[in-house]
Amino acid sequence: MKKKYLLVLFALPLFVSCSKKEGPEGKKSLIDMVSESAGANCPYGGYKVNSGIDLNRNNTLDATEIESTKFI
Repeated sequence: MKKKYLLVLFALPLFVSCSKKEGPEGKKSLIDMVSESAGANCPYGGYKVNSGIDLNRNNTLDATEIESTKFI
């Protein structure tokens, strides 16, 4: 009898944790690549890569949403 209860106690969390639950949609990470002319950031020219989270969900990386800028 004890073995059956132990099996139920250990098996029940597996069934509960395997159920599919969808939460709210998260915010998107966006990048924006812009051609960079030769200069202080890129001696021979290259690209400016801005990245950040789309806080207002307009699918555009606005200037206020830029969290990082790299030059490649």
